[in-house]
Amino acid sequence: MSEPVPAVDVPPAGQAPSATGPALLEFRKVCYRPSSFPGELIEHLDLAIAAGEIVVVTGPAGCGKSTVFNLACGALRPDDGEVRLLDTEPARLDDPALAQVRARIGVVPQRGALLSNLSLRDNVALPLLYHRSLPVEAAEDAVARALHDVGIANLPRIKPADATEELRQLVALATALVLDPAVLLLDDPIAGLTGPSADGIWKRIDQTRWTRHLAVLVISDQLPGAAIPDARVVTLPARLQTTRSYDLDLR
Repeated sequence: MSEPVPAVDVPPAGQAPSATGPALLEFRKVCYRPSSFPGELIEHLDLAIAAGEIVVVTGPAGCGKSTVFNLACGALRPDDGEVRLLDTEPARLDDPALAQVRARIGVVPQRGALLSNLSLRDNVALPLLYHRSLPVEAAEDAVARALHDVGIANLPRIKPADATEELRQLVALATALVLDPAVLLLDDPIAGLTGPSADGIWKRIDQTRWTRHLAVLVISDQLPGAAIPDARVVTLPARLQTTRSYDLDLR
């Protein structure tokens, strides 16, 4: 189980970390039209997130929340408008340049996407093997810092299947932080959690925003409420879902 949020690492009560500098993640009049959807799923979305800010994108099922997430991390390209990430336009980058940008963002997919054959700690260390050439001691320090920042410094040596949903989410958050990113993207990090467990995840996200001065985008059906009182909420509109009909000749 996670440890209490240390008071020294969070702003005083009623005071939120201020956003500074230019937007690190920006949507400029972004439109996206998937082939399976009649019209625009994302329509003229304007959004800017600077270091120290948290934006929560929410809305009814099928409104395009996960599409916003995939546009933000460069997995999808907008049909119109522009997505800018760390002063670049991912849609216009070649693969090596896009890989360099992605190494500066922390991504938490739905349900954490931890590798089941690795221990929780090895999951956190894995990005360092792919993106950094660090001495062993420096890599261990980076892992220890990420675990400390999410309140699980004394992480048990178990695999994801043996961990609670809350612990898996905290490990996924630590994995996203281990490369010391500038932008943090989270897709439904509260899924399957309610009450104190959900509040605990929100508070850890807020704490890392404060201690690491991150620009944070969260996709979620649940809102942080009092856990992050200064979070900006963007609600996407409901989209009419249509189904195709077929005339079958069974004669």
